[in-house]
Amino acid sequence: MAKYLIILTFFIYSCVNSNDLVKVNHEFNDVFFDVVEKQIVFEGKLPQNLESIAKKWFSNNVKVDGLEGKMNLKLFNYQENIVNINDGKRIELSLSFLVLIEKELFSDRKEIKGEINAYSNITGDFSLEEVDTLILNSQAELILLLSKKLQSMN
Repeated sequence: MAKYLIILTFFIYSCVNSNDLVKVNHEFNDVFFDVVEKQIVFEGKLPQNLESIAKKWFSNNVKVDGLEGKMNLKLFNYQENIVNINDGKRIELSLSFLVLIEKELFSDRKEIKGEINAYSNITGDFSLEEVDTLILNSQAELILLLSKKLQSMN
């Protein structure tokens, strides 16, 4: 019986401990472009998780509602720094982007360039798994910030 109580206690502790870090809400607002075609391109080395979140966001939340033209989104220059701070770690992420909108009929070309940054801290006693979770959450935050930035610029 004591063995089962120990296992149950360990299981409950694991569940509570894994939820200590706040998960980023992956529900993004839609971003509309006045074109008929869209494409996303990843340049350079980006983490698989970041690419996956970006692809899902691009497929589900980047909308086209024009009569002609093409929009290309290029994500590049991903930087990830883990810095030691007092009693913890600071995660610093940055990502550059370029949106190119081309319309043949009007010989119109528009570029939107920018960089987004996300920062997170973890202090106290923490595991490497918690640091990894914080990095994943920060990567999702990058895409959320990208979505908001494009929505405000478009």
